[in-house]
Amino acid sequence: MRILNRLHLFLKVESFLLIFYNDAIIQRIFMHRFFVAPDSISSDSAFLKEKDLIHQLTKVLRIQAGDQIILLDNSGLEYSAEIIEISKKEIQARIINQKQNTSEPDQEIVLYQALPKNPGKFEQVIQHGTEIGIVKFVPVITERTEVQKIRNLERAQRIIRESAEQSERGKLPELSEPISWNKIWSQKEQLQHLEQAKSRKSGTSDRTIPSQFEKLERETEQLEHVNLVADSYAAKPLLGELLPEIKNEKTINIFIGPEGGLTKNEIELAKNAGALTFSLGPRVLRTETAGLSVASAILFS
Repeated sequence: MRILNRLHLFLKVESFLLIFYNDAIIQRIFMHRFFVAPDSISSDSAFLKEKDLIHQLTKVLRIQAGDQIILLDNSGLEYSAEIIEISKKEIQARIINQKQNTSEPDQEIVLYQALPKNPGKFEQVIQHGTEIGIVKFVPVITERTEVQKIRNLERAQRIIRESAEQSERGKLPELSEPISWNKIWSQKEQLQHLEQAKSRKSGTSDRTIPSQFEKLERETEQLEHVNLVADSYAAKPLLGELLPEIKNEKTINIFIGPEGGLTKNEIELAKNAGALTFSLGPRVLRTETAGLSVASAILFS
């Protein structure tokens, strides 16, 4: 009987520990995550003062003292924190531990996305692109683009932040200002001409060309990586045929046209600047799904 009682007690303790362990794991998985200002986090505490965040925590999520959340400072670090004190103007939390986020992809994908006619489609691109792992979005204006700017920049940035929190990213993807297709590639050509002019004028007192060169060099730095342009006119090469060639590239730029695709002149302009064109196959993808499909193929291959 004593043996049975001890066995029964042992099983109860083991069951309790197992439940406690599983609860800890579940709590960790489902802890709410928030990007906050880096200066709001110190080594052992955090002071949250953003009105929208305080409202979300107190009125929407009903967070209370003793609850735990995860804070992110956009550096790649994440902090487990316990809520200590809540007021209308500030929430104080205690930092329990910190660790390096491991959700950021090894390859950096920059998506140059022609602005769709419907602003909601661009919002789909940045939302799902953030979930996939894209690190930067560059809105592009092409010959067939009917929209010249992001309709609501604040809303777009909020979509990126919420998607990054939901998908457990460690850094927020960047959202650039819209740029024209011709300017992207003409700048690179201008840089080549300035490089030649700079070498011819080396040793002279003319400072105009070096300053122009440095400015263009900064603006075109992103294009020094692999540039992939989706070509709706081409049958070859397929994207899959290029993947082995680019699998070791640190940064890859993807260029996607608008509804109706890029014009032949735009594609030639990119090719003359050294871009690689590719085909997505016999099926026609919507502009809001093409870039996401390409990014997924690269990141998950």
